[in-house]
Amino acid sequence: MNRNFGWDHRDEILGENFLSSAPDSLLADMEALRIHDRFGISSWPQMIVMDPRDDRVIGMPERTVESVTGLFDRAIDEIPDPGSGARRLHRRLRRALRFYDRGDWSEGGRRLIELSRTIDPWLVWLDASRMYRALSINPRLVSSSIDSERSTPDVDDPDPAWRAFSLERYLLVLEDIEQFSQLDVEYGYDDRLIRAVLYDEDIVVRLRALRCLALTEPSMIMEHAVELLQVPNDPLRYEVLSVIERMPNPTLGPDLIRLFAGAGKNIPSMNPNVLRINTVRCLRESGDEGCVEVLLSEVSEPNPRNYLHGLIIETVAEIALRGDDTLRKRTVGDLLLSFPAAMEASEGDEEARAQELRMSLTFAGKVLMALIHLSGREDLPELPSDWTPRSRSGYLAELHRLLGNG
Repeated sequence: MNRNFGWDHRDEILGENFLSSAPDSLLADMEALRIHDRFGISSWPQMIVMDPRDDRVIGMPERTVESVTGLFDRAIDEIPDPGSGARRLHRRLRRALRFYDRGDWSEGGRRLIELSRTIDPWLVWLDASRMYRALSINPRLVSSSIDSERSTPDVDDPDPAWRAFSLERYLLVLEDIEQFSQLDVEYGYDDRLIRAVLYDEDIVVRLRALRCLALTEPSMIMEHAVELLQVPNDPLRYEVLSVIERMPNPTLGPDLIRLFAGAGKNIPSMNPNVLRINTVRCLRESGDEGCVEVLLSEVSEPNPRNYLHGLIIETVAEIALRGDDTLRKRTVGDLLLSFPAAMEASEGDEEARAQELRMSLTFAGKVLMALIHLSGREDLPELPSDWTPRSRSGYLAELHRLLGNG
């Protein structure tokens, strides 16, 4: 799946003949991203087997071939054969689209309307309805006149798929710097976008509206940040957190640290580590003294491979620097305990061992920079070239002596 599909195919998405001109891969990418966002998937590999007819989760297999194939076998058994009726309707749908390809929009539209008026259990009628709307009206959201009614998304449409698609196209317009710079200030506040963010029944619509609002009126997201962070969907939380990172607010510190501590525990998350990473980025400027102890508890056994742990070290130093002398001194002492473990001698793969050494020294370098930042001591010794128990012990002893924590 290409997550940059929107910008890669901007002209097709904003064009008049979107469905007939867009490559199949683009349509597949758009739908794949909606599915990822709907189920809160933000890292890989995560496997969910779902029924696209009603978004029902059939199961989440383990990372083994047997588990995956077994679950698919069960899912296939549960889905009835659509039979000749469904195949006949799909053939009619394909024939209707061929008229568009040949330039006969009148006949293509007539056939799609005919299909959309007969409700069928396979939802071909819904596909026909959506295709007709996308093909028969000009979906370009911004015309030569920026005050055109078409410059705002259709967030009140009864079809959630159309609401999401309308917002996806609108977002592309907002992300275009030249177009966005032309928007009149009155477009900054759109109560329909705010209603969609807060109350829409479809999580994908809420997320798309949120991304638009982050560009047009981020202060409204800040106003509702606490409420939105409670929505059990990681991609939506990430968007809220990105706004908080840009617009720091220390009053959100307690809510942010609760989100950090509860991620994957009492706060459901498909990827708690990434949720914590995004939260820590906000705490760098919105966190207070009460956050330091919670953050440092996460790195009591630091893992150089975990990006989150290095980020915590940097963030704790920033928070403590804003505090009083007592907090700074206490944090220096805690950071001295946050150096990675020594590397024991082994006869393993030399390349793997060299990589492990680089990661350990990189992490140790983050701790050292945090200590320099907090203590103001530019004379702290450089890291040793290895990280054996002996070199680590000697280095830490020297740091303790210089920083008065021995």
